[in-house]
Amino acid sequence: MRRLGSALREHWAFVAVVSTLIVVTTFPTIVYLFRTDVFWLPTGGSKDVFIKIWDIWYGRQFLTGAANPYFTDLMFYPEGVALTQNFFIPHIVFVQLLQLILPLSNAYSLTYLLMIFVCALSAYIYVLYLFNEKWLALFGAVVFGLSPHVVSHPNHPEIAFVATLPATLYCLQRGITENRRAFMLGAGVLAGLTTVISLYLFVCLMLSAGFLLAALALRRWRRRDFWRLLALFLVVTGIASAWRIAPILADTGSIGEIAAWHDGPEGGSDLVSFFTNHYHPLLGPLGQSILETPPQARISGTSYLGYAVLALAAAALFSKSTRRRTLPWTLLAGGFMLLRLGSILAINGEYYISILLPQYYLDQFFPFVFAPFHSSDHYMMGVILPLAIVASYGILALRQRFLWARKPAFTLLLIALVAFEYHIPVEDGHIPQERFAYLDWLADEAEPESALVNLPMGRSNAKRYNLFQALSGYPQTEGAISRTPDSAYTYIRGNYLLNAWQERQAVACEDSNRRRYLEGLGQLEDDGFSHVVFHRDFYYVLELAPSFDEASAAYNDDFVSIYRLQALRESCPQA
Repeated sequence: MRRLGSALREHWAFVAVVSTLIVVTTFPTIVYLFRTDVFWLPTGGSKDVFIKIWDIWYGRQFLTGAANPYFTDLMFYPEGVALTQNFFIPHIVFVQLLQLILPLSNAYSLTYLLMIFVCALSAYIYVLYLFNEKWLALFGAVVFGLSPHVVSHPNHPEIAFVATLPATLYCLQRGITENRRAFMLGAGVLAGLTTVISLYLFVCLMLSAGFLLAALALRRWRRRDFWRLLALFLVVTGIASAWRIAPILADTGSIGEIAAWHDGPEGGSDLVSFFTNHYHPLLGPLGQSILETPPQARISGTSYLGYAVLALAAAALFSKSTRRRTLPWTLLAGGFMLLRLGSILAINGEYYISILLPQYYLDQFFPFVFAPFHSSDHYMMGVILPLAIVASYGILALRQRFLWARKPAFTLLLIALVAFEYHIPVEDGHIPQERFAYLDWLADEAEPESALVNLPMGRSNAKRYNLFQALSGYPQTEGAISRTPDSAYTYIRGNYLLNAWQERQAVACEDSNRRRYLEGLGQLEDDGFSHVVFHRDFYYVLELAPSFDEASAAYNDDFVSIYRLQALRESCPQA
């Protein structure tokens, strides 16, 4: 405790500044953190947050041995689906621990804030090691930890949490330069355990580590101790990541299916996304009016680099005193920025099909590694750390030239400017408590193992059903995982009723289809389904509503109507 108190006193500026910026830039998260009367989540404008809530619920089950981490039949019941997505296990464990004292939504929100702080702290430690100056380290920590990539992903904690990247490079650099095996061991463990966060981060981390090792090898490649340390790092990384990587490599068919799971256009980024924060409440509309970006442009909300940061990077590159040390980090950031653009160059909505970028060739030659980067947003994980280091070198260059740049007030002004430029509002994820009332009714009506048909179907709706399943536990006919294989819909397509509903077609029992209707209904009953829950506030309600014109609902409220399967059978006309 004395050492902790001493560290807090020595690095008070980091704790005070970063904590304040987190509270301000993520507002109103801090408000809802202390409200237990509402269910509120920082969504980032995406329903993927409900998949993460499901991960937390399901993760508790497989961590306690009650479920399989690679397969579940709780969704896409009764045949189930292979769970090929990453489970961010530290996030699952931490939210579960917080739930001992906080409701689910509050625990999730607090974890989001703490993740930003830990990311900033990790960068702070590494930049402090590189520069041995606390104010430069604070600036680098803000550029990294409060970057749009980190703060705007509350719905994707496995993408937002990039703390292991600077921590691994810190251990690697100290291990090589100081010839210390303990640091190389730590680097290998951190790199390997990154697979429990995100395989995207693992790939970006290994690319960054390879670049750093190559740079360090320029003066050390003739030394045996360098190769011993490198071998130690690789062996420990392999051991620490084997439990996650080995099952994926063993199932090559699953890899191919997941790599090609998305049949839409590639989610690359338009070049102008680096220079315009389109989601900033002030700078976004201004940039849009100046650039007149067309609707077809692939705009990214997490690629913005910031003009203050770019100006500092230019100062570092143009200064003779910092250019040599800055150039490698600039090359690393630039390489990831090229990957961030995707396979085809796009500039303000104009697509240059003849200009193929590195991602295209990597996808062709290493599809198992790079094809899953369908949304190149994940490459920003590799951009933000070298960008923060280059910008910190820019402040160092200014300090060597101007006396006023040496004052802490100047660095604080730059920090405030960067935080303003990077700001992306946290979207309101409020769900009224009345929306969960039907779950209480089901608890009295249905057996715990009873399966539900949630309607309307569709991936967007299914993400919401993940939340309801996490709160109730009932098996369901559809669901959403991060990479849902097409084979998961086999059972749905094979059932007359489910197939029609999945195709957004109303189906009622009539003379013309009575036999097929009752066969489909009988199959659902035989397989353990008990109720159809019709959510009237979701997409495609109007298309499916006629399916229940002749059936009597067992439960109604402002949001759902619930039909027992027996009621659907009774709605059939007599032969």
